[in-house]
Amino acid sequence: KLQNQEEERYKVPHRAYPYNWGGVKTIVAPMKRVVVNPSLKARDHPVLRADRPSHVSVLTLVRDAASRLPGGVGTRPDITQLLQDSVYINEVTDQNKLKQVVSGALDRLRQEQDPCVKYLSFHKFWIYLHRRRTENSF
Repeated sequence: KLQNQEEERYKVPHRAYPYNWGGVKTIVAPMKRVVVNPSLKARDHPVLRADRPSHVSVLTLVRDAASRLPGGVGTRPDITQLLQDSVYINEVTDQNKLKQVVSGALDRLRQEQDPCVKYLSFHKFWIYLHRRRTENSF
């Protein structure tokens, strides 16, 4: 179940995590600059639950959602839909706000030093680039 895997992933965010989704294993990179402190309160965000761990962000959740794209390829609405499966997303989130947040996060992810996503503008597809990596390759 996704929510169980998600909770497990964020207990040890400094390590790469292998999601098993629909019989397919995909790897997500470890989080950078993580401070795991249960006493820290998460910063408010309109689409995220307030009771989440403080190191869970939109950027990390969008990365995780992109990793679960079937075949590693999909559209922004596909990623938005996968993001809504997260235990850390507010259930009453405005869909337009969620789309806007996903767009911004995908743009940031593709500009990282080691990007995990790539956008194919001709096809309007996002590709998850870390799909075939191993836990030790980060």
